[in-house]
Amino acid sequence: MYISKINLHNFKGFKGDHELLFDAGVNFFVGDNNCGKSTIFEAIDFIRTKRSRDEVITKKATDTDFVSVEIAFKGQDLEALLETDDLKKYKSALFDENGEKVLQLKRSSENDISKRDRHR
Repeated sequence: MYISKINLHNFKGFKGDHELLFDAGVNFFVGDNNCGKSTIFEAIDFIRTKRSRDEVITKKATDTDFVSVEIAFKGQDLEALLETDDLKKYKSALFDENGEKVLQLKRSSENDISKRDRHR
């Protein structure tokens, strides 16, 4: 299993919509200080924690803006992983994309649930 894609909306320094694509294997994060490297790991943490919108929303956001993070995992081992007791709750977020298993989790300040957004 590996992270194949992260979609950010108004998350920290990423104002608006941003899509980050990753390949299987090793991916490197290289860049100047304050360019957003650590923010990628904070986005992953946001999916699994109860951090509030105010802690992670971009400083340029208005009161009506929302923050969201969507992470897609790929891999042939996903079905087996989701059989473990701690992960069974994510089975509904697993789908097939061109013959490859994808687990898509999303958290938004508008709607704090993990699910597949089937209308994108």
